[in-house]
Amino acid sequence: MQLVTAWVFLLFTFFARPSECLTIIPSEDELIMPSGSTLQLTCIHTEAITWVIDLTQNLVKDDKSEKRWNITSTYSNNTYTKTFTLKNLKYSDTAYYTCVSLNNINVSQQIYIFVTDKKHLLVIDDSFSIMHFNAEKDKDLIIPCKPTSPHIKVTLTNQNNMVQVGKFRGMEVEYFNTIGYILNNIRPRNTGDYFCKAQDDENRHQEVIIHLAVTSISDIPTPTIELNGNQEKSNVIVGDKVVLKCSVEVDVTVMIRMFWEINSENNDHIKDVDNWNIEDSVHPVYDKDGNVMTKTGYSTLTINRTSKSDEGTYVCFVRDQLENEVSANYTLQVLEHDVNYLDLKILNGNSTIYVKPGSSVATWYVKIDAHPPAAFNWFSPKDEILTTTSKFEVIKTPFGTNVTIKGISVVDNGVYKLVANSGTLYKTLEVTVLVEGEPVVELSLSKTEFNLNDHGLIICSVSSYPRAKVTATFQYCEDYQICDTSPQGNITQLTLNKNCPSDFHCYYTSKFHAKEVGKINCTACNYLGCHHSRVIINITDIPRGFAILKPTLPLLTNESLSLTCGAAAYKYHDKFNWYFQTSVDNEPKLLSNNSEIVISNPVSSAFSHRSVLKIDRLTNDFSGLYSCQAIDFVNKKENVTSLYVDVVDGVAPYFTGNEKNFTKYRLRIGDESVWNCSIVGVPQPIIYWFKNKSRIDHNSSSLHLLRNNRTLKISFVKQNDSGVYTCIGGNKLGTVQAKFKLTVELQAESLVWLWILLACLICIAVVFFFIMVLLLKRVKKEKDLRKQLAEAGLSSFLEGQTESLNPDLGIAEQANLLPYDRKWEFPRHNLQIGKQVGSGAFGVVMKGVAHGIRDNEESTIVAVKMNSDWNNVKELATELKIMAYLGQHLNVVNLLGACTANLHKKELLVIVEYCPYGNLHNYLLKNRNVFVNHLREGEVNPNVYHRFYKTRSVFSTSTDTDANIQSNGTCMTQITSDGANQTVEGTDNPAAVTVDTAIGDDGYLLNKEMEELVKKSEERAPHKNIYTSDLLCYSYQIAKGMEYLASRKVLHGDLAARNILLAENNIVKICDFGLAKNMYDKENYTKSGNPKLPVKWMSIEAIRDRIFSTQSDIWAYGITLWEIFSLSNTPYPGIQMGGDLFNSLLGGYRMDMPPYATIDIYNLMLECWREEPTLRPSFTECSERIGNMLQENVRQRYETLNNPYQELNNKLYQQADYVQMFNQPNYVNVSEGVEAPVPSTPPGYLQMARTPSIHEEEVEMTPMLKGNKPT
Repeated sequence: MQLVTAWVFLLFTFFARPSECLTIIPSEDELIMPSGSTLQLTCIHTEAITWVIDLTQNLVKDDKSEKRWNITSTYSNNTYTKTFTLKNLKYSDTAYYTCVSLNNINVSQQIYIFVTDKKHLLVIDDSFSIMHFNAEKDKDLIIPCKPTSPHIKVTLTNQNNMVQVGKFRGMEVEYFNTIGYILNNIRPRNTGDYFCKAQDDENRHQEVIIHLAVTSISDIPTPTIELNGNQEKSNVIVGDKVVLKCSVEVDVTVMIRMFWEINSENNDHIKDVDNWNIEDSVHPVYDKDGNVMTKTGYSTLTINRTSKSDEGTYVCFVRDQLENEVSANYTLQVLEHDVNYLDLKILNGNSTIYVKPGSSVATWYVKIDAHPPAAFNWFSPKDEILTTTSKFEVIKTPFGTNVTIKGISVVDNGVYKLVANSGTLYKTLEVTVLVEGEPVVELSLSKTEFNLNDHGLIICSVSSYPRAKVTATFQYCEDYQICDTSPQGNITQLTLNKNCPSDFHCYYTSKFHAKEVGKINCTACNYLGCHHSRVIINITDIPRGFAILKPTLPLLTNESLSLTCGAAAYKYHDKFNWYFQTSVDNEPKLLSNNSEIVISNPVSSAFSHRSVLKIDRLTNDFSGLYSCQAIDFVNKKENVTSLYVDVVDGVAPYFTGNEKNFTKYRLRIGDESVWNCSIVGVPQPIIYWFKNKSRIDHNSSSLHLLRNNRTLKISFVKQNDSGVYTCIGGNKLGTVQAKFKLTVELQAESLVWLWILLACLICIAVVFFFIMVLLLKRVKKEKDLRKQLAEAGLSSFLEGQTESLNPDLGIAEQANLLPYDRKWEFPRHNLQIGKQVGSGAFGVVMKGVAHGIRDNEESTIVAVKMNSDWNNVKELATELKIMAYLGQHLNVVNLLGACTANLHKKELLVIVEYCPYGNLHNYLLKNRNVFVNHLREGEVNPNVYHRFYKTRSVFSTSTDTDANIQSNGTCMTQITSDGANQTVEGTDNPAAVTVDTAIGDDGYLLNKEMEELVKKSEERAPHKNIYTSDLLCYSYQIAKGMEYLASRKVLHGDLAARNILLAENNIVKICDFGLAKNMYDKENYTKSGNPKLPVKWMSIEAIRDRIFSTQSDIWAYGITLWEIFSLSNTPYPGIQMGGDLFNSLLGGYRMDMPPYATIDIYNLMLECWREEPTLRPSFTECSERIGNMLQENVRQRYETLNNPYQELNNKLYQQADYVQMFNQPNYVNVSEGVEAPVPSTPPGYLQMARTPSIHEEEVEMTPMLKGNKPT
């Protein structure tokens, strides 16, 4: 049933489910009330209840002056009563009134109220003379022609035809006097005017016009497109003929038009009529009687000779006479002859096949697109190759493969893998089959038969989806033959160990001790059912279940013999026959009791039956083959086991060698002695050795018993080995013995060993003495080093003072308290230092080559920073520790290593990455004349960007010393380096190491080490075009780098384009971070005793209150963006430094949008310049917003380039990460943690100087180069 029928069903079930304890008074299904009267309905229930009224008119349209309805509630004797009263009933109150339990809406009662009104026979508002209804073809509709009394007759007519219940002009009609007419599966021809007429017994009538408009959606199915007669193929080879046939089957009354649209790289070739052709045709489709049923339209597009330009998406459109339109797409790929490709795609893209309970077949199809044709195989979840069997059907075609599983069950659950190869390509595709059903259990034991007291393993294999609960039990049995059918002993629950190789198959194991006969039962249950399997444990105390137990050998004449034949009780009857056969007998003879042989009656136990054959006095005639016969009742056959008995004559022990009794030996200390005692006899004699009447029963360090005690070996004769040695051998017929006397002589030569031992002890003492001397010298050296380090304020450089760390301070203020990690130590002899490339207040920067500092490079060009004198080593050590604990990132200048071994010699070397192309400020300034603007109406022109992006290469994989660094699809500026020809002595490129900062033009904090070098490097670097997309990429990288610094709780304090360095592959790196805030207090940054600050990059709170935080870095980032998108213009043009700038900012002034920025970039700048620090965006938000302006593969590429740094960080952070204990340097933490300011400063702010405002003379306007300290 369609939508309306479902609604009716819910109405009568969901709100009309009676309950034994919920009642409505009056208890009628329907009630007839006159208009103007008062309705009172009472609902009684043991739980809380409410009334639900199906009214859409009066109750919600009552005049405010008249409230017609009221509900009263009472609770008494655990019973809820709720009475609904409706006064002045109107015809529109005709409806269902339902009482529902609040605790369970499925518990309800309802009553239908008819409100009779002679003027209103229908429950339709007077204002509706014509009612309009719109419906879609094949949908359902309710026409609410329902009466105000059950005695009123309602009819519906259309074009003078009565609309009858049942079929009417292609639709299904139903009628209920409480709902109206229900029209199912409406057709377009049902459009028109309908007349709803009501008539009562007094011939009064009322009529309403119903206008029904049925809108038709397209009857055209989606067309199909075949390539060269195959829907599965999508690739062709250059030069092939291509035939794309589009077909659609429609009703014979539908008029269609078919046409093609080609979305190709180049559509100019379509004009070549000799190579292209499109033909349309229509063919009728007949039934078996020859009647036309439908028609099929065809549109065939033919390309006689394909080329690469024919690649693209071909769209086939089908349009009918009502302008309804459908289409199908086909993507054609044209490949060169030598191209190797392989693509596997499952039909409908669903790699999981769900099979519901009761289904018997599962099937799926995989499309294979390959050149050359692929070879492939399917593998089952058990990793077995699938072939066509009664269970599986595997169909292979050149373009795909189809797999069908018949009689499918939960056992077939799992992952089916398709493995295909074409040429040099290899691919796999996995299909997961999920069959819902009750579990399947297979129970087995580690072996079929157990000897008594063996240890075994129960294996319960369960296949199930969904997962099943599994239990296993053991039940004792007294009788094997009824163990499987009759319940007997107690049931014991077994402990199971679970192993699930997949989500659908599990193995449950349990160890057991084979000491009782019984049965194992394994049961698995899920919500679909249970399944179990059981097995009986077969235990016997007879080897192999049936055997003659071997007697003690050898068997001697005149002795007795007892042979026992045993058979497992779980398999054999307790009846035996004995047979005997000599070497001269042709057939075995049945044995019975006589004067020489006695056969006892069988004796049975829980595990076996036994029969014993006894012979009191053996002779040689009893040698032969003894056989025992028993009946196997399981396999219903007779089994025979045999044992050959050899009766021999006994022989007393005797010596076979030349042993002499009481032989004397004289040996010296250290000699070796071997004595043989070769005694034989029947049975084999047992040999013992004695020394001075004490038995030697084990090997010692010098005494060794060999060859079953036939040989005694003394490997190293000692003085206490002297004595009498005796060997005794015997059997039941007698014993023999031989004695050996050993005398150990102590001669002068033996003293040599004592001298050797004494010499060894003296050597050990001398070595120990020298070791102690070396240790003492090392301790003294370390004390001297500690003393020298203490003099320089670096007494705790190596181990640090972590117990003194203050979480409320930043890392820069207490970096000297952090321990130095020795993993950064780099051998000094592997570092070659060239000429100086820079200098600063605290040291110099040298260009160098480090051999082996990176795993993938034999040598690396690096920047080496060293202290200029011993007094400045502390500052350089602080910088080293900050960089060491910061970690690594693509967009910051990273630490590579350090040389601290000669710290006591006043030498400290810090090795960092080398950036050859200078800072971003000078680079953009120098290359303004080659800038290409992509902006169009305030946005980056996507067409230009796309065109350049497609034609430019991806990121270069060159190393830092590659001769040519290619352009990339992100920052498109090409930078070419002659790094391959660089030498250590060269000084043309700057180093990316700056922590000593000077104030330059327009308030810049300038890197003094870089100032002169940038000019030289820019002269060498060739200037290629710079594009707007490059500026976006620079901005994105800077945001990512600052995001990382903020995450590591490092405050930059001097972010500007001058502190962004340009490295290989157009990667930008942030430098001069972490120490800039502290540098403001340094002597070389003061003039007339006041701090010199980069005012044009500082936030309002930093200028006014000297509060530096992550939020002030975000303000500086906005200024940096302005620099980038203005191509290094000076910020705040036309505004004087100092008070004018500060007052303008307080008054709300912000810089205009730079000429090359988009409106989105400028909005981000304005948000970075918000006066309230906490309202500024985070660096994460900045990177995300700028990243959204880049293409996905561009952002992905940066993440890929940063992955090696992240992997290195993961290793670094496994050790102590002291950075995590510091507070974030955000505005709230910094402002709350400062000391109380002077009275002229607002409370809660940090004042770096006592001047309340910034004046012109306080700002350094000339760069301080070469580390000169102003006075």
